[in-house]
This record gives sequence, structure tokens and C-alpha cells, in this order.
Amino acid sequence: MVLEGRYDPIASQPSQTHWIRKLIINFWRNFMRSLIDVTSIKLWMDRMQVVRKAIEGFWENIKLYREEDPEEFEKNFPNYDPAFLEVEVQSVSITFDNFPELNYNHVHVVIPIRYKGKNMGMYKILFTFDGHIEDDFFIID
Repeated sequence: MVLEGRYDPIASQPSQTHWIRKLIINFWRNFMRSLIDVTSIKLWMDRMQVVRKAIEGFWENIKLYREEDPEEFEKNFPNYDPAFLEVEVQSVSITFDNFPELNYNHVHVVIPIRYKGKNMGMYKILFTFDGHIEDDFFIID
């Protein structure tokens, strides 16, 4: 930047605060990438067939719900047709529970329960780190 005919190198640089903020953001981004390798998580999910197991669990819960409580099922899924259920994994997360021991850890997979375009609830399945199903939850709002 030129002030009164002179070049001012300080004024031509981004503010120091902006530079420090950018440095901190880049540090955290790189730090988190080194801690959590998303590629390894995706490979683990493929190897353990997590998505397939989650979708199978979803359908098994729908089947059991329909058999065990047909009146409530019909109320929540009127004129039931499985073609109107949208079954897609929405999110995958990792939890490290039982602090400070952190010895109760899981991969959570969430599939929203959507019927005829309406959100009905969610199906959540928990996997241990060795790929076994620990628990699942079929929650209707």
C-alpha cells in the first residue's frame, strides 16, 4: 500500500490477527488429520460391513415392529409399503465412553426413519471396534 508517496509493507500485509487465526486453523486441521485418519475408518467400515449390517438391522427392526405391535405400526406407517421407506445412512460417529477409563467405545451408525417423505424417527446401531453389534435402537418420534 502507498501512503503519501511511500510504500508501507505493514499496511500491504493481512492483519496480524488474521495471519495468527489462519495459522491456528491450519495447525488444528493438520493435527486432527494426524489423529483421525478418515481413510482408515472407511476401510474399517468396509471390512466390517458396517453399512450392510446397519441396513439389515433397520429392516429387521421394521419387521419386528410390524409383527409385535401392528396397531401402532399402522398408525405410524399408514398403508405400509416398504417402497416408501427411505433407507440411507445419515451419519457415522465414534464415541469414547466411560471417562476417564474410555473403555466402552463404539462406532455409531444412524439411519433416519423416513416414510413417504416424513421424518418418523431414527435407527441407531452401535458397533464395537472389532465389528460386532453391541446394541441398536429403533426410535419413533
